[in-house]
Amino acid sequence: MPGPFQNLLICGISTRLHDVVADWDELVRMSDADFRGSGLRRESVIRLSYLYAADVTEVTGTIGPIGPIAPNRPNRPNRLNRLNRLNRLLARLADTFIDKVPRETADLDCVRREKRRLKLAVEFGR
Repeated sequence: MPGPFQNLLICGISTRLHDVVADWDELVRMSDADFRGSGLRRESVIRLSYLYAADVTEVTGTIGPIGPIAPNRPNRPNRLNRLNRLNRLLARLADTFIDKVPRETADLDCVRREKRRLKLAVEFGR
């Protein structure tokens, strides 16, 4: 996270697959290329609605990374399908929160620049 506190943004993971929110949550299937290294034991869903900014001292370890997968889904042709899993999640968050900025209080040019900066950071892994 930006600023002096350097918190980690943590996202919830659940095995309750029947609660998936389409085009928001991210399914991690056993057949996905990054499942094996993720440390997950069952198919799971990454829930973008369960976010927590944790201090680095609160994190005692990791179970494993998520990473690039082959997301070519012909039935869902959009730009997010071309990104790897982590970048898709970050892009969904950026798109959602930038679009929620009240128009009457926002400097729209500033918002557009920040949205572009976020997308570039996601694309280049910064």
